[in-house]
Amino acid sequence: MLLAREFYLPALRHLSERFVAGRELAADRRAITRCGTRPLAGALLRVLSPPAWAASPAAAMAGATTVDARITQLETGSEPPLPPIPRRSWLVSAMIAAVVLAGAANAALLVQQMCTGTM
Repeated sequence: MLLAREFYLPALRHLSERFVAGRELAADRRAITRCGTRPLAGALLRVLSPPAWAASPAAAMAGATTVDARITQLETGSEPPLPPIPRRSWLVSAMIAAVVLAGAANAALLVQQMCTGTM
């Protein structure tokens, strides 16, 4: 919900992708515990190799990085580290947030002045 509201902050998009990837990897670990590695690998392979009539693979729902992490987890048995969030995303997000907060503070001050008649 925060991502939808604060769409202009690039760091939130990266954080959202990491959250989704973490959930996918956790679900895979649970499936491995309950069913084993082979059934999960087979299911993932089927989803990654759709029939010719399908437009795109369903496993790409969380992005190529997540699919790669899922395969690595299947191969190694441990959760792989996800790529770091680029510094530029943090910097741009911080600058945009500062501008938005400054604008909100100015608007609040203007409303206060209008209400108290001190303009």
